[in-house]
Amino acid sequence: MKSLQHRSLIIPALLAASLLTAPLAMAAQHGQQRGADTQEQHSERQYKRGDKHHRGERHAKREQHFERMAEHLQLTDQQRGDMRAIHQRAGEQRQANREAMLNILTPEQREKMDDMRAERRQAWRERRGEQ
Repeated sequence: MKSLQHRSLIIPALLAASLLTAPLAMAAQHGQQRGADTQEQHSERQYKRGDKHHRGERHAKREQHFERMAEHLQLTDQQRGDMRAIHQRAGEQRQANREAMLNILTPEQREKMDDMRAERRQAWRERRGEQ
């Protein structure tokens, strides 16, 4: 029964990923044709603006959340491993989507996008009372 439930989660995820592949490839090609700056250049601009995330801290919080969920659901070791693998693939897909979207933008649009993200992060920090 659990195996059937597990499969019912994987099939829609694989279908969604396969449906996104063609548009992402087209978007990446479109970005290359525009001569958009590289992901490295984009990341450097974000870093200079102070947008560097506290990845270690976020990772630790995600791990704590996962462990609480796994304990509450009483996941087996197999289920934990499967969940982590699915989460890893989803993260890789999100990163590919971000890069594809950035590749569509001109350098000027990327700069505006960076500014918008910096403003959003600052507002979020202010709401949390960090700055």
